[in-house]
Amino acid sequence: MAPAPGLTGGGRDTPERRAGADPDHTVLAARSIADDGTIRLPFGRGRTSPIAAADVARVAAEILADPAAHREYVYELTGPRSQDMDGVAAEFSRALGRQVTYVDVPPDEWANLVAPQTDLFAFTRDHDAPAPPEPLRPGDHDRRTGDGTAGAQRRGVRRRAGRARRPPARRLRSRAAGGGFCVTLRRVPRFHHANLGVPPDAADAEAEFLVGVLGYRRLEPPPAALGRGARWFEADDGTQVHLSLDPDHVPAAKAHTAIEVGADCAAIEARLSAAGIPFTAGDFDGRRIVICRDPAGNGWELRG
Repeated sequence: MAPAPGLTGGGRDTPERRAGADPDHTVLAARSIADDGTIRLPFGRGRTSPIAAADVARVAAEILADPAAHREYVYELTGPRSQDMDGVAAEFSRALGRQVTYVDVPPDEWANLVAPQTDLFAFTRDHDAPAPPEPLRPGDHDRRTGDGTAGAQRRGVRRRAGRARRPPARRLRSRAAGGGFCVTLRRVPRFHHANLGVPPDAADAEAEFLVGVLGYRRLEPPPAALGRGARWFEADDGTQVHLSLDPDHVPAAKAHTAIEVGADCAAIEARLSAAGIPFTAGDFDGRRIVICRDPAGNGWELRG
């Protein structure tokens, strides 16, 4: 399998959903409402768009049923309107038939409140207690559109080629419309290619390195680029490496191209040795890392 250059180790192939409120914050708010009729949270005077946990779960289930259809999207989930915490408290008051007020909790008090809670998600305790979140500023998490509604649905999702298309997540929008919440789609930027300079007399050796050692396949450049001596190569996932002839090429001392090679790492090490290309290899953060330079002197990090 050909490698995939680009952002490494960041989970770019995984759909992401972002909810408008942390469920654990809601749990803590429920406790203080029961105790003394207050919502005690470090949210300041900012605005947010709370969403029911059941709605988040429905969207997550839809994504997990067909992850591949959603892999290039981030879904930002918001409630039906944007409001400050006084507005949230007013909703609780109406629902419970008694007065509920919002109390802006200082960060130190919030940390002391979260730390002893043993039934919260570990992320909440580890993230919020040691370093309490900064209070929300006006506009933070305020996802209103120009007409004052929350959760603008972005309809301009496009293919890489620039043609508009209907995203595969339209079912999520349908569910949102019936469930009183909003789904905002954001296309994740996708790595396209790295352009490497090579001296003209090293172009053939560089091409052999990419194809014979790393496993890329040759790709025909458009006529304009071909006329300048460019050479293009493509991985199985469609990401590319372009070579540009540069008589004055000077390899960068630290800049390099990092690619994921996975289970092919041992085979690539063997091919590097067979080609007489020096490299260093070792384990770092639980994975095999190989560092080398190609025939043009450009640096490479091969991540197993």
